[in-house]
Amino acid sequence: MSATDLDLKVFLFEQLRKLLTTEPWKQTPEEIAANRELKLPEPLLALTLGRKISIDRVEDWLIDGSDGPIRARLYATHQKPAKETPLILYYHGGGWVNYGIEDFDRVCRRLAIATGAVVFSIDYRMAPEHVFPAAHDDAVASFGWASTRASELGANAEMIFVMGDSAGGNLATAICRQAKAAGHAMPRGQILVYPVTDATLAHPSLETFANAPLLTRRHVEFYFETYLSDFANEKFDDRISPLLAEDHSGLPPALVITAAVDPLHDEGVAYARALEEAGGEVEFIDIPNTIHGFFNLPYFTKGSTETLEATAAFIRKHTASR
Repeated sequence: MSATDLDLKVFLFEQLRKLLTTEPWKQTPEEIAANRELKLPEPLLALTLGRKISIDRVEDWLIDGSDGPIRARLYATHQKPAKETPLILYYHGGGWVNYGIEDFDRVCRRLAIATGAVVFSIDYRMAPEHVFPAAHDDAVASFGWASTRASELGANAEMIFVMGDSAGGNLATAICRQAKAAGHAMPRGQILVYPVTDATLAHPSLETFANAPLLTRRHVEFYFETYLSDFANEKFDDRISPLLAEDHSGLPPALVITAAVDPLHDEGVAYARALEEAGGEVEFIDIPNTIHGFFNLPYFTKGSTETLEATAAFIRKHTASR
């Protein structure tokens, strides 16, 4: 698989992205914070992220983070008895530096429609203002909060799934591992879309796709160096690099989805394999001819619909007759 196998629309999107945004390493920390979420006219947002579909419930919440309140947004398509309704805690991507819940509003609406679950998108703290482990601590805190308050959201506390893309997928892995280590109830399942699993930059796809659209090796390095204040040592922490953990057993069932043309491709594949070799229940999908970020780009890339369908099937499987 090579970048030349991509659809022409992907390259058109990349040119549009470069026209509308400034690379993060060309911005000051203050500019990164000010420009974190996309500020585009609605027609351009609809073109890039998909149209904003109307659904029954969209509610903004304040919940307990690890160091004070953080924002979250709830999405639901209809009112069902809470005992019948799964809860998806969603953690957006962006290298723990870029984007926010507004940028993932449209995909969370589509996710709620596809799954019938309550989707709760978490606005965790981000770098450069808040470095490691702030985002991870907020993610763990949000799971703890939801575990005791799920009924208030209209969902079943025994049917919580953690889901994230890219850096958000990494946060989902950390929630599962920390719950296991603490002896607490774990999520019913983990849904990891092109997740970050290894900060050592050792996988061949980082070189093969070093200049891929949307996410390049330089982006990956910048995000690690911005979120980790001591990159040389913290890159080995298994919260950042769960692939390096000594034990992969006893974790929740996993759906791992990767993009074939992605610097993070190989570490996603390796993490799925590590979970499976440790006896875990793993479903793995590698989306061909598509790039990192496809889940949030339904019109320019392949894979978004397939990911929604696979997620819905995974949730049905792991909530049936329980």
